[in-house]
Amino acid sequence: MATVNLYLDTRYEKKDGTYTVKFNVRHIGQQLISTDFSCTKEEWNGTEFNRRCANYKAKNMALHAVEQKIHLLLMDLEAKGELVSMSDSKLKSCIKELISAKESQKSSDKLLTEVLVEFMGKKTNAGTKTVYRTTLNKLNTFDPSATVNSIDRRWLERFEAWMAETMKVNAYAIHLRNIRSVINYAIDEEYTVNYPFRKFQIKHEQTRKRFVPLDKLRLLRDYPCEEYQERYRDIFLLMVYLIGCAENARTLVSLTVRL
Repeated sequence: MATVNLYLDTRYEKKDGTYTVKFNVRHIGQQLISTDFSCTKEEWNGTEFNRRCANYKAKNMALHAVEQKIHLLLMDLEAKGELVSMSDSKLKSCIKELISAKESQKSSDKLLTEVLVEFMGKKTNAGTKTVYRTTLNKLNTFDPSATVNSIDRRWLERFEAWMAETMKVNAYAIHLRNIRSVINYAIDEEYTVNYPFRKFQIKHEQTRKRFVPLDKLRLLRDYPCEEYQERYRDIFLLMVYLIGCAENARTLVSLTVRL
């Protein structure tokens, strides 16, 4: 039976220093079938993307989903007795047809909003659902006809520019991350093999740090305040001391209520 595995073709380096990821199909001979993905040698572990590659988990899911479809095609051709007499060129043509964008769109052309609603329905936290519902409203305003197969890097750039007119960077980045999660879900559910975030980076703006310097905390701690003020000072200091501990935070809330 023919075999298939992922292969980083390091024979030809692109201008950006990356190499194309290909499917290595062995039948009578060897055939290399290009994908839309590429990476550097350091971002490839021999069989898939590693942690050094941005969005490596989603990219691996997309590639392995297609790889699994190719495996199923090979098994089907072998079961029908067609594989044994099939030429390499014919097999390559069948595989390229299987993974082509047009064939993917024919087999599954779900609306992005439709998949988002499906994904949102699997969430149990009310706050999480509210965040995704806000993203849904943005999509319905910007482009309700967008599908999981039709959106690409340019679509994401247009959507980002549209949101940037009325929102700050970190605010609209939430919606872009939500869409990325929905696309990852769509790939996992085999609705698409399209991954538009491959060359799109979600921006992040560093927020101004808000903190009380240590010397000021010590001054507050040791300040000879009025007796009635000690209670409020101590509650504030307790909040500072317990930052980062959820269990102690719940205790603090209970204590504050009793006080």
